Amino acid sequence: MSFIKGLFKKKTDGVEVAFETFANFPLYLLLQEEPPFNDWRNPDTHVPTELEEYFKPCVWMYQMYVFYILTAVKYGYEIADRALRAQTEKLGSVLPEMARQLELSMKQIHRAVTTNTEEPEMMELEGEPIEIPVAYRLAVEFLVRGDDCPFPVSDEDWVAGVMPDLNDADFQLAACLEHGRETARECFETVVSSSKVVL
Repeated sequence: MSFIKGLFKKKTDGVEVAFETFANFPLYLLLQEEPPFNDWRNPDTHVPTELEEYFKPCVWMYQMYVFYILTAVKYGYEIADRALRAQTEKLGSVLPEMARQLELSMKQIHRAVTTNTEEPEMMELEGEPIEIPVAYRLAVEFLVRGDDCPFPVSDEDWVAGVMPDLNDADFQLAACLEHGRETARECFETVVSSSKVVL
């Protein structure tokens, strides 16, 4: 696999890569906790020790989404979805629970990104309307929705907008998500743009 990593690290024009290799490349990096997945924490943000192990996979899933969306931009959603299926199948053979998380997270992130694009949520800050960043929306959703979230809210409270005190975890996770998105973009843009996937 190090030979494959070497191929992607070189800035080449049109390296032919088998589809399975291309699709599972970010998964390999994730499981080895290599860049960009070892750089999930925003260096300017304090992450409470008790939330580190929760934040890390949230950022990892967002970083995997960056690969998904870059693939969709270059090859279309059909190929991006096929790559995601290949990733969940490969991961499911080793870590079935993580494969399930990957699949659910991709849907959750894509829904949030799409909603934010189609219907940006606005708030007023110092008398000026500003758009709430998608990373913040995701952070809140990750923190309060799901089986193992640290600040669970009921479906009724979620719909009504009743939120617990998140003790700035929403801002901390949003900062880490934005940082993780940028490190993933830097890493995966070259990989996706320089490869010619052989289907």
